[in-house]
Amino acid sequence: MAALDAGSLRSRLTLEKAVEAPDGQGGVVSTFEPIGTVWARVDSDGARSAEIAGERREALAHRITIRHRSGVEAGMRFILAGRRLVIRTAYDPNADGLYLVCACEETLS
Repeated sequence: MAALDAGSLRSRLTLEKAVEAPDGQGGVVSTFEPIGTVWARVDSDGARSAEIAGERREALAHRITIRHRSGVEAGMRFILAGRRLVIRTAYDPNADGLYLVCACEETLS
């Protein structure tokens, strides 16, 4: 990854992690709780359409770059103006501990 200008981190996102709580009937309920806010660069990375369980699903791919933060992993999500961007992968592009790039997916339908 080429050098990134920190000024390009212009979008304010909330980072959330999944938590499970007992549902009172022997199962669990999954919810998300905020764990922080980050400045990010959000780049559109294409779209796809697939049929899942007989239903047409549309999804947008995004590449989100943030300052390096430990603990960011697949399954967490970012909230951007009410939109939910689920993290599929997170990696340090230069292995230098400065930035993380997260491949995210936003389901539309």
